[in-house]
Amino acid sequence: MPGNHIQINMIYNTNLGVKLETVPTVNEITSNDDVLIRATLTSGSAAAISGEQYVGYEASLHIKNAYGEDVDTIPMSLKGDNFEATYRFEKGSFFISCLVTGNHLEKSSENLGPIAVSENANSSQAVNQAPEPVEARVVKRIAIWPIRGAQLSIDMSTLVKSAENQNLKYKIVSTSFLEGKDFTVSGNTIAMKHFSLSTGSFDIKAMNEEGLACDIELIVKSYNVGILALLGAGAAGLIALLVIGLNIWYWTRKPFRGTVSAQSLCNGVYRGRPIPKKRGRIKLSEFAMDAIGLDYNKSYVQATGDRYVYLITDKPVKWNGQMTNKVRIQSGVETVVTVNEEMNSQLYIRFDSRMKTLKRR
Repeated sequence: MPGNHIQINMIYNTNLGVKLETVPTVNEITSNDDVLIRATLTSGSAAAISGEQYVGYEASLHIKNAYGEDVDTIPMSLKGDNFEATYRFEKGSFFISCLVTGNHLEKSSENLGPIAVSENANSSQAVNQAPEPVEARVVKRIAIWPIRGAQLSIDMSTLVKSAENQNLKYKIVSTSFLEGKDFTVSGNTIAMKHFSLSTGSFDIKAMNEEGLACDIELIVKSYNVGILALLGAGAAGLIALLVIGLNIWYWTRKPFRGTVSAQSLCNGVYRGRPIPKKRGRIKLSEFAMDAIGLDYNKSYVQATGDRYVYLITDKPVKWNGQMTNKVRIQSGVETVVTVNEEMNSQLYIRFDSRMKTLKRR
């Protein structure tokens, strides 16, 4: 009908393929050769056999170095029943591929290589070996603390055996983590400051300058220490405080059932007084003694509810020929402790219990 237009786009072959070959072969190329590269269209196992089958198609040759980086791109011309191009390689290792476009299709050949290019046909090639991972699966573990978080730095060169002896390049082929959010890459180092997954992986390819490579599987496992751990630590602290509190309460409830007398001897002068206290402890500061080297606010007499008490001092004193911070004061016996032998500073302390001694029948 007038004014109506219909456009039909023909799809010629959805099973299009591209086969690539070189003359000479990839194992015989030198830097002096003008290498002939042919690209043939295929459909399944059948190859194009006439130039008519190339109508509407164009081809370009892509040259990459051993690390997969683009080196050059040149157009290919139709010659008979294939596309052709001539290229002279420098010394090194390369990969080539052919991109065919046209007839609303686009198809790339598989990479051909590595093409090891020597200086001349008689030059000896060193035996090249692919790098090897240190382990089939490398696992890194990291603990994530509340507030402080976690940081993990991974040097990819440490994942390959003898990496220091090879000029290797590393590429993260795929990962379950988010680049830019979970990790960044600088040189050969993966830096992680965020962990969106408790367990994630990196698939890394390490490639040498001859094009040989190995695949590395890196697993990263993170553990949230979390609030529960802090609560557990807090509970342990509360239990410790409770034990200390109960211990203090236990001793402060102990009765004296008697009188404690304490005197200091300093420069030949005695000073002190007796104190009849009901229970707990008596700080030495309450006895009104002269200073003889003890901290009277940190030293005290502790009741036991029995016919003896304990003298607890803030630093060791000499008693019965030994140095100690804890001296047992038996009822009815005056006990002498030496604080400073050079100054002849001594403490005389006595406990007189009102408890009666039980007699045996």
